[in-house]
Amino acid sequence: MKSFNGMQGYFLVLFGPTGVGKSEVALMLSQELPSEIVNIDMGQFYTPLSIGTAKPNWCTIPVPHHLFDILNDPVNFTVIDYRKRFLETAGQIWQRHNLPIVVGGSCFYVQAIFFPPRASVEEVLKTVCPVNDTDLWKQLYEIDPKRALKIHPHDIYRIKRALEIWRSTGKKPSVLVPFYDPPATFTLICLIRDRADLYNRIDKRTEEMIDAGWIDEVKAMLSTPWEQFLRTKKFIGYSEILDYLEGKRNLSETIALIQQETRNYAKRQLTFWRMMEKQLCNESLSPTTTIETVNLTSTDLNLYIKQLSKRLMLLLP
Repeated sequence: MKSFNGMQGYFLVLFGPTGVGKSEVALMLSQELPSEIVNIDMGQFYTPLSIGTAKPNWCTIPVPHHLFDILNDPVNFTVIDYRKRFLETAGQIWQRHNLPIVVGGSCFYVQAIFFPPRASVEEVLKTVCPVNDTDLWKQLYEIDPKRALKIHPHDIYRIKRALEIWRSTGKKPSVLVPFYDPPATFTLICLIRDRADLYNRIDKRTEEMIDAGWIDEVKAMLSTPWEQFLRTKKFIGYSEILDYLEGKRNLSETIALIQQETRNYAKRQLTFWRMMEKQLCNESLSPTTTIETVNLTSTDLNLYIKQLSKRLMLLLP
């Protein structure tokens, strides 16, 4: 098998909504290419979060995996932290003359690869210390009413992101143009499915996670620092199971709620993709850079893997 030119640098990103089958595609590609897999799913950074994050059993897979289980404690891991680790990891993979295959669906982390963040939320909060979410939204409204009116007052994550932009640049988020600076040329693929197909996969996977011991995984974190961390971060399914363990709803209600929340998250990921695709297409892209969307419902996956592998192999020396 030929190897990639480590001096040249190239990487592949497999993005897509939760449950679409990104890990499966990554593994199939890794059998065709000299490659290593790099995680970009936030939940999978954390060692105790396995079943509920659909973390692959990466220790048993012969293909090298990176940035899985890198956090043993319930601590924040910012997009700045991630980009730094990604650059280090990608550099090491290139030195081995392999292709980094970046896999995951955490939107802001994916965006950080192409549009470097300028400040972390933690740095923002050193200068803005709200009493509650409403006060934080009011601070954004005073700075940038146009952006604030597009964010729900309880959407704390996006409010903080907007304040992050203002804090680090001094410019209103509504007018700031992101700075495009990817570390190398790349192929970026968004994997999608027909809605009914994707939703059926999400519903089935949720039930399989419960059967695999997801509730016990959460139960083991009760009365530990992880419990509050899970509630604060609002990892899908974890806070719902915590409520179930407190008797707030029964199991069938909990499963249905997780399925609905997961479907809603998939919608947000697709909305993000449309936004980022438009952003990237407005940039001066390298001739060897490719951005595409692939519908796995209507695609012969084996054939597509062969075709994509051949295209990428043309980049080899």
